[in-house]
This record gives sequence, structure tokens and C-alpha cells, in this order.
Amino acid sequence: MLVFMILASVAEMISIGLVVPFIAVLTTPANLLDHPLMLWLMPYFHISSYAQAASLITCLFIVVVFISAVIRVILLWLVARLSFAIGADFSFSIYQKTLYQPYKIHSSRNSSAVVNAILVKVTSTINGTVIPAMNVISILITLIMILALLFMLNPMVTTAIFVFFSFVYCSIIWTTKKQLLENGSRISSESNRVTQCLQEGLGGIRDILINGIQEYYCRLYKTANDPLCRAQANNIFLSGYPRFLVEFLAILIIAIFTYSYSLSNRDFSEILPTLGAITFSAQRLLPMLQQLYGAWSSILGNQPSALEIKKLLSQATSIKQNDVDKNLLEFQREISLNNIDFHYESEGNKILEKINIRIKKGERVGIIGKTGCGKSTLMDIIMGLLEPTFGEIKVDGVKLSAQNLRSWQDKIAHVPQSIYLSDATIAENIAFGVSKEKIDFEKIKSVAKHAKISMEIEMWPNKYQTIVGERGVRLSGGQRQRIGIARALYKDAEIITLDEATSALDEGTESEVMLAINKLSKNITIIIIAHRLSTIKDCTQIVDLGTVKCGIPPI
Repeated sequence: MLVFMILASVAEMISIGLVVPFIAVLTTPANLLDHPLMLWLMPYFHISSYAQAASLITCLFIVVVFISAVIRVILLWLVARLSFAIGADFSFSIYQKTLYQPYKIHSSRNSSAVVNAILVKVTSTINGTVIPAMNVISILITLIMILALLFMLNPMVTTAIFVFFSFVYCSIIWTTKKQLLENGSRISSESNRVTQCLQEGLGGIRDILINGIQEYYCRLYKTANDPLCRAQANNIFLSGYPRFLVEFLAILIIAIFTYSYSLSNRDFSEILPTLGAITFSAQRLLPMLQQLYGAWSSILGNQPSALEIKKLLSQATSIKQNDVDKNLLEFQREISLNNIDFHYESEGNKILEKINIRIKKGERVGIIGKTGCGKSTLMDIIMGLLEPTFGEIKVDGVKLSAQNLRSWQDKIAHVPQSIYLSDATIAENIAFGVSKEKIDFEKIKSVAKHAKISMEIEMWPNKYQTIVGERGVRLSGGQRQRIGIARALYKDAEIITLDEATSALDEGTESEVMLAINKLSKNITIIIIAHRLSTIKDCTQIVDLGTVKCGIPPI
């Protein structure tokens, strides 16, 4: 790309250099054969007459301008391809690094900021920072070459024009810098709010329709979107208006210069080629100066978004699944939680305190306690999603750590109360994360049968190819939970954790589901959080968090 930038600059400089002899063809044909360029070209092309010289200069001028245009088209294509390839890398890297962040980070930040960064701010950073930065390099190379050529033609006029217009643009930069930064910060923050309003409004559509609060969410959206649009409009104005001021000043200077020369009673044909070159150069230079200013204002206005992209790209990532031996941590005997304390950094009160539990392989463990006593938090700690503030977890005597965490989590299947379902088929949701061509449909049917949902699925027209809708909106709560249980069984995990996983089922269906789960291999350890005692009646160990916190050993 840099090579094409230089070629484009050279072609631009040559086209401007040919303006003087080209105008001489039209104004002073008698002097054409004495022009230095023609004296250099005549031996190569065997030129002996004015007609031959005029034809050559005209053809050269057209060819050079055409080549310059072709090179610039190629350069534009290269800049666009490279810039958006960088954008694709940015968005993928942010998405990848975000997915690999610890659960604690995900639970402490609003996902709309990340979604907005990937979908909106990466594109605005490419359009507003990367492409302008590349254009600055190209323009500066061309500008230096054109200025060098103009300086050779008329050093005093070139220096005066360059200094004058540089002063004009520097003055504009000085007056607009603060406003551009403020607008950029407003665009960055308000675009996050707009995305948040969209996610919350569409995500909670059932409650919004039932409560009739559409107008409230419309107002929220408007209060975020209006300042965003105003800031964007202001930045477009600030980056564009200097062009008209500078064009006026350029025309004014050329008009004054031409008028002054006409009063000197000198032959106007003497200055016409130089005046043509300066006018042609101004036609090239002024857009370049405007593009430089526009690129600067764009980079400055997009600085807050670019910094946010930089921050997301700098996220530290945990060890990737493919980089870890899944058999690094073996589970043959027991899981032990030793003096576990936990509290979030933003909260001083401990959610869990001095938790000591031993879970033998193959046990059915029930966890009970009042709402808010930390049952789900304890489950998250066991699964390695949260790290205890104090204490440790050991598996067969080996401490759970960052190095063996992926191996540990690979042994766990989790069924939460609220099941996440993608807008895909039943089969794809049961075999969650498995590509279509690798799904074992016989196994899908088997686990659906154990989860007590196969009969319902078989009654649907498309059976296991039925689309569940966004977040499973076309299914009932009980159906979603049973698909979640089938998903856990499909994983063939050594440990199954159920966090209120049957709360949406009636007692009869729940009893059938729990009976099927309890009949699973005795090598499978099952940990259940439940409010109904009937759910955990067959458990071999029951942990009451209300008593464990007081130091009483588990039942």
C-alpha cells in the first residue's frame, strides 16, 4: 500500500509538472520547442515541428492523469480492504477475549457496552481513525512532492500560500479541538445507552406489553439517541465547514494576484502558464489540506471510542480450552471445600463464611437454605466460575487452580433455573456447542427420553428440527428446563449441577425427572439446589447453608 501511495504521489506531481507546457501549447506555441521538457523529449521521439510537440505533450498529459487516476483507484481499494480487515480482526479479538473472561467480570459489567463496541464502535473506529490515519500518510507524501514542484516553479508564492493556509487550518484546529473531544465522549457514552435501551426494551417485551410501558422505553431511547445524533452532526459540521472558508480565500488570493499583475502593464501570456500551474495545484492542494484537517478531526472525534476498543483488546484472557489437557485433573474420590469465604469486591458483607463440605464421588447432594443465603454462589464456586475470597477447593487432594480449571469444568454439566436457548432447533440446543454435522441424533433422543420431554417433541411436526425461537420463546418454562436437563445429560459429564432446575415443572413431572436423574450411573455426582424438599428427598447428603455458616457440620 505504501508503494502505491508513493506511485500516486509521483503521478500527481508529474501531472502538475506537465500543466505548464500543456498551457504553453495553447498560449505561446512559438516558445514550446524551447521549453526544457521538450528539449529533453525531442531526441527520444524525433520531434521536429510544433504540431508533433503539441501532440506529444497533450498525449503525455492525458496518459499521466489517467495513470494517476488508476493508481488512486487501486490505492482506495487497498485502503478499504486493509482497514476493514483490521476491523474484522478487532471485532473477533474483542469477542474472543470477552468470551474467555472470568465469570466474575461478566457478572460485574453491562453486556450492552461490549455489544455496542463490537457492532458499532469497531466500525466507527475503522471509519473514523484507521482509514483517516492511512489517508494522512498518503496525503502527506503527495503534499510534500507537490509543494517541492511548486517551490521550483515559484518559491515565494508557494511559501506564502502554504504558510497562509497552514495558519488558517491551525487556527481552526485550535478552536475546534475541545468541541470535537466533547462530542466524541458524548458519542461513545450515548451509543452505549442506545444499545442498552434496545436490549432491555426488546428483552423484556412481555412485561412491557403487559404493563403498557412502551412510552417509558421510547422516552429512554429518545433521551439517549437525540444527544448522540446531535454530537455526530456537530462533528460532521466541524470537520467540513473549513473547506468553504478556505476555497473562498483561495479564489480571493488568485483574483487579487491576477488583478495586481494586470495593472503592471506586462504581457499576460508570460504569467499564464505559471498562473495555470498554481491554480491547478490549488485545485489539488486545497482538497488535500481539507482532507488532512478532516482526518485529524475524525481521529480526534473518535478518540474516546478508539480508546474503549483499545481497552477491550487489552483484556487479559484465561487459558483456552484447546491449550489445556482435559485429563489434567482426575476426579476419583471426593471434592472438599475448606474454610470457604466469599464476598464481591463492591460489597463488604460476606455472602459465604467458613464453608466446609466434603462431596464423595457418586453422591447425590442437596443444598438448601433461605433465599439470598448464597446457594447459587456456592454452586458457582464449586464449578470454578467464582474464586473464593478465602479458602480452597480440592479435588482428590489437588487444589483447584487456573492451570487445572478447564479440566475441572469439562467434567461438569450445569442446569440453571433459567435455561439459555439459542434461536435454533431442539437438537442443536440439546447438543449445545456441537456443530450440526457432528450431532449424535440417537443420543439426542435418548437424553430427551431421560429428561421426560421426548414424547412432546415427537408430537411436533418437525420433531427435533423444531425451531425454539429467540431464548426459547416458543416453549413453556417446563419445556425449557427439561431441554436444559437433556443438554446436561448429552455432555456425559461426571458431575451434574442443578440450580432450581425443576422449579417450573409440576410435581408429577418433577418426580419422574428426578427419578431418571437418580437412576443415572453411580459414578455420576449430582449436586442439587432446591426449595422443595421433595426434590432432594433421595439425596445422600443435604447441606443447609443456614447451619453451615454457623459452623455446624453438614447433615
